[in-house]
Amino acid sequence: MCFQCNVGWAGNGHTCGMDTDIDGYPDRSLPCIDNDKHCKQDNCVFTPNSGQEDADNDGIGDQCDEDADGDGIKNVEDNCRLVPNKDQQNSDSDSFGDSCDNCPTVPNSDQKDTDNNGQGDACDQDIDGDGIPNVLDNCPKVPNPMQTDRDRDGVGDACDSCPELSNPMQTDVDNDLVGDVCDTNQDTDGDGHQDTRDNCPDIPNSSQLDSDNDGLGDDCDHDDDNDGVNDDYDNCRLIINPNQKDSDANGVGDVCENDFDNDAVMDLIDVCPESAEVTLTDFRAFQTVILDPEGEAQIDPNWVVLNQ
Repeated sequence: MCFQCNVGWAGNGHTCGMDTDIDGYPDRSLPCIDNDKHCKQDNCVFTPNSGQEDADNDGIGDQCDEDADGDGIKNVEDNCRLVPNKDQQNSDSDSFGDSCDNCPTVPNSDQKDTDNNGQGDACDQDIDGDGIPNVLDNCPKVPNPMQTDRDRDGVGDACDSCPELSNPMQTDVDNDLVGDVCDTNQDTDGDGHQDTRDNCPDIPNSSQLDSDNDGLGDDCDHDDDNDGVNDDYDNCRLIINPNQKDSDANGVGDVCENDFDNDAVMDLIDVCPESAEVTLTDFRAFQTVILDPEGEAQIDPNWVVLNQ
């Protein structure tokens, strides 16, 4: 049986204590026999911080520590809030000090890093990390090592809004990611994907999930893993297992017993156990949406991502 603490309380389910900020950690340490991490005292009792991040390891969580990196400079004045930098050097004069700037000599306040290699796009000679330098890459921001360009318009298929029709200017008046020269505006199933680019044109499937990469989306593919066994009878719908071996006769094949989508993340902690493309919810790549683009009737949101 699985036990859990009530809302406003935290602990291992057997032992619970008050959790004022409701972030999963008790206000005071609890005497839990199993040493569960959620029995440890909250390092920010009145401020939610589910990750308990503490950059300077001083016992005070970053979210309520006036000097999160412990460099003697208060957060409100620190140009590297989580990285010690007493000198506050900022060579490119953007919003980030050299110590935490992924392009210390090139201004880039957005710190965008497409290939997540630690070097910002503004100063990365290979933005998408596909081994092709930006100056030679026909899709500099989308990985395409083969540089395939079927319509020979200079824009690689991987980022071409009309990969089969020449449109070097990539004109897209309605901003639907389908170039004007091939935009038919026909979307039979209304899932946001034009029929000519929809792997299930008659069945709504906005995710376009295609587990076996056969060009037919899972929602309209009767054999998602392409193992010759129809999905209705396949005990491992997403993993090839033509022999359908099921040692414990529980209806789930041996090869997908605890990991249905074969993404190396156990189903128990997999937020999308039926899609190998998604394993966890990660808001680090968030985008700010301006809710009130004109005037000052509404204060724009300030997103803060905690615990990844």
